[in-house]
Amino acid sequence: MGAGELRIMGEWGSVAMHLRLCRVYRGGVEIVVSAKGPGIVTCGDPETAFLEAVSPWLSEHGSVPSLLAGMIGSPLGWVECPYADCPADAQSLRSQLTQFSVAGTPVAIAPGLRCRNIFGLPDMMRGEELALFGWLASARPADGEWRISCLTGRHPKWVLSCGMQVHSFFTSMQGELHQLLVEYSLLGKAMASGDGSATAAGRAQFDRGVATMCDQPGLSLGHALFSARSLLVAGELPANLASSYLSGLVVGADVRDALTALSGHPGLDLPVTLIGTPSECDLAAAVFQKLGRSVAQANGHDSSLRGFVMLDPFQTELAA
Repeated sequence: MGAGELRIMGEWGSVAMHLRLCRVYRGGVEIVVSAKGPGIVTCGDPETAFLEAVSPWLSEHGSVPSLLAGMIGSPLGWVECPYADCPADAQSLRSQLTQFSVAGTPVAIAPGLRCRNIFGLPDMMRGEELALFGWLASARPADGEWRISCLTGRHPKWVLSCGMQVHSFFTSMQGELHQLLVEYSLLGKAMASGDGSATAAGRAQFDRGVATMCDQPGLSLGHALFSARSLLVAGELPANLASSYLSGLVVGADVRDALTALSGHPGLDLPVTLIGTPSECDLAAAVFQKLGRSVAQANGHDSSLRGFVMLDPFQTELAA
């Protein structure tokens, strides 16, 4: 394998900055070293935060082209990057990168995507599009073949694509809703501080929450949420496992309602693909299993790296 080309690739969101110094080859990507930093909400000056994070790499290697994605391209970020409109493929995103230079280092920021979703509402994503197009490159759907995927995480994105084009998507507040309920609501006040979510007992309570939503299609999440308190008060839910049960309610409702909204779409003829961390995908997959629906999983980290390479505007003739 040759020397490859050095790149700085990173997701920079509202909460955190994750940068990677990579060697890019024709056949793949090798992560050399990683760095973390503050998200755009707390970093103050993005240019200063970026240079502080990458200065050791620049000192050793000189100028390294950098490709960033996420909220760093929002009005709150470093440079505002207009969204690319759906339907869109990777090439249309690549053509709309915002490029500039800082301290002699070329920087490009991905534009993100926006659409009018199946409910007739505006929707958008910044950062997740890298994993989405990376997965499409791996899945290689045929022209005209509809696929449905879900980008898991704090704000899951349910995506409709046809061939290599993203047509629309809709966003859930699932992860953030769970956090807000635990930290600030009446439900959270009764929960014990200890977290049993990683234990078998915690998983059992998660599955219990999933079953509550899936076994009763007419039960809305708004009505189900209070059971995280009523079961605890009745002595039927341990305080240290109540958060796991609540998570099952929220994730269960999200998957159940998304599949209901997508009912009849040709993309459901094939398994829905969950794109994210193994732990996030496993939890969502449990809901599919409960509903008797087939599902596939794709590693979000690997998909994201593949997406960065697809959008890289600095490529020359990569080493084999």
